[in-house]
Amino acid sequence: MGENLVRYAVLGCGEHAWQSHVAPGRSVRELELVGVFDPSKDAMAKFADRYRGPLNRFKSEKECLACSYVDAVLIASPDRYHVASALAAIKAGKHVMVEKPAAVTADGLITLQYALQLANERGLIFTSCHPRRCDPPYEYLYYVIPGLRRVWGRVLSFETDFSYHVPNEAKAGLHTGLMQDHVNHEHDLMIWLFGLGITDARRLIDSLDRYHVAGQREDGLVFSFQGTRRLKSRQFLEMVRVRFEIGELLLNCHTGKVQLYDHESGRNMISYHHPTDYQARFTRIMENFASSILGEEPNYLTPAEIWFNTDICVQLHELGRSTRKLSDLPL
Repeated sequence: MGENLVRYAVLGCGEHAWQSHVAPGRSVRELELVGVFDPSKDAMAKFADRYRGPLNRFKSEKECLACSYVDAVLIASPDRYHVASALAAIKAGKHVMVEKPAAVTADGLITLQYALQLANERGLIFTSCHPRRCDPPYEYLYYVIPGLRRVWGRVLSFETDFSYHVPNEAKAGLHTGLMQDHVNHEHDLMIWLFGLGITDARRLIDSLDRYHVAGQREDGLVFSFQGTRRLKSRQFLEMVRVRFEIGELLLNCHTGKVQLYDHESGRNMISYHHPTDYQARFTRIMENFASSILGEEPNYLTPAEIWFNTDICVQLHELGRSTRKLSDLPL
């Protein structure tokens, strides 16, 4: 690793790796993409042509991880490969950003636990991608909720809902359902806003284009996460509702519109804030990856958060219910 420079490679040359990581990462001066690997030579070639810069096309993942000038890897392969590649990278002394979900099976959770512990022991960064923490409308929520609590009392319920376009063919086979692709994002948003909590969650619906999960935390917070991918247009509508004891907030992240309803007075207040900024949020994720490796700021995700986000996804997929307690966390 050069002074103030992190050289990284990409494992999995799909569109998401490009749009969500490599493209925004080009504006991060501390990051340099030096190589790629994908089982498809065509995918690597297209990726390299798109990058328009010197890029090593590794013959295998093993060759990539053995490369002395690769400091870190971005793992953007299909879900089922994530945790094995992450552990191999940590064993090879590489910092890791693994796309979510980090694991998809109970056995994978055990591997993830070991990988996280090994990364901690070796002083390596192990992170994932939850960009809502870096998106203007969600940052607004993070800062406004404490103030609203003082006025309207504790939070009773938290609801998220999204409506996206029909998935393209590249998405086919990557996930077993929409829930596996998304519930970790919604859960991460909840624990970022309200902290880790003992959670009882149930899978209500899970298909390729619709999912719904609902549950309750020990602190009394009721939550509902749902979404669909049925739009013909390429829209990314995301809505959040936060219900307090005597008021509520409704946020349209797509437009930045905020509606505040005071149940005591009956007042309805409307304001506008920054809408979702995909470029900004993914750039910030890549900035944190580089700066946390360089020791300039902490990793924005803790090991417990990564494991908990993954665990709820696995339990809901395999059992239809997640009842994990904080005391069960292995980290």
